[in-house]
Amino acid sequence: MTIRFRSILPILLPALFWAGFVRGDCPPGDLSGDCRVNCEDLLVLGQQWLTPPEATADLDGDDAVNLTDFSLMAENWQQSRVPLFINEVLAANANFVKDPQGEADDWIELYNAGQQPIDCSGMYLTDDASIPLKWQIPTGRPSLTTIPANGYLIIWADGEIQDPGLHAGFSLASDGDEVALYDADGVTLIDYVAFDQQQADISYGRSADRPDEWELFGFPTPGSKNIAAYQGIVSEPIFSPEHGFYNGEVVVTVSTRTEGATIYYTTDGVEPYLKTGRFPTGKIYQGPLQLTHTTCLRAKAIKEGWKSSATKTNTYLFLRDVITRSLDGVAPGPGWPSGSVNGQMIDYGMDPDVLSDPRYKDLIDDALQAIPSISLVTPLRAYPNNH
Repeated sequence: MTIRFRSILPILLPALFWAGFVRGDCPPGDLSGDCRVNCEDLLVLGQQWLTPPEATADLDGDDAVNLTDFSLMAENWQQSRVPLFINEVLAANANFVKDPQGEADDWIELYNAGQQPIDCSGMYLTDDASIPLKWQIPTGRPSLTTIPANGYLIIWADGEIQDPGLHAGFSLASDGDEVALYDADGVTLIDYVAFDQQQADISYGRSADRPDEWELFGFPTPGSKNIAAYQGIVSEPIFSPEHGFYNGEVVVTVSTRTEGATIYYTTDGVEPYLKTGRFPTGKIYQGPLQLTHTTCLRAKAIKEGWKSSATKTNTYLFLRDVITRSLDGVAPGPGWPSGSVNGQMIDYGMDPDVLSDPRYKDLIDDALQAIPSISLVTPLRAYPNNH
């Protein structure tokens, strides 16, 4: 049977064989799970002959294993399909595992669920199912492209096809992408997966227990069985209003789209929810925050069993703080370095010559809001000799 991708978009992909399950697109009569109809399947049928309902050898669904099922098996005798699967993908490889060239690139893992080795040379991989022939797995190198029974194959998706090893001619988009595996005819779709935005070093793969379900894995396992799944990734915090310049008190609300998540926040530049001591850093958000002075607000949303959100940072700048900082001549708060470094005094304020210059002093408010501003956030650290 030839399957064209466009024709299957409106329907669900068939269920997959895994650990005793039978793929929906395997030949009818495949009872051993290797996507082939042979003597192994005939043996299973014989063992279940005339057994009670719900037997796996009941091919016609009449709650009995009899001559009708034997006939169906005979009709598909020696038919086979390729029991290959896309098992795991990592599109945001920060530093988890590196390719033979020492680079942390995207990767795709294929799994052979059959009982015989499969040489996948000549097959096609693509990150755009409308372009099935985007990259062909090299031919003539069986030691590199053969997947043993119940084995895995890693293909680096970095676009660097000239590098030694298996390097696909495309890379994956960490904000969401798709991967399709086609047979050597470039038409028959073997497997397909689409995924949403990925976080650094969090892979997306098939559940080891529920093969038709895909999960997030905090510990990617290239070349081995998938483990340690997350139930999901918590959505990042949402601030209202957003960062910017303000002249008076501002009331900030922090929320997340993930139901049941708890939000931790800090105002001293420290990463929230760091488990470096008895309690995680930060405070639990319980309601709107009233800000009356320049504040660096950082927040992270967490939920048990889920991957914590990324930390989001918003800086609320009060114009009067920026201007008057030059008047008090002291550090912004306790723990900040003071004195001098390499003979230069540490100064946190604006130049008083600018503030007192009649040409500029009345224009500073508007000027601060007219030019681009960048807020660099970092926690305080200990300085030797207070320098």
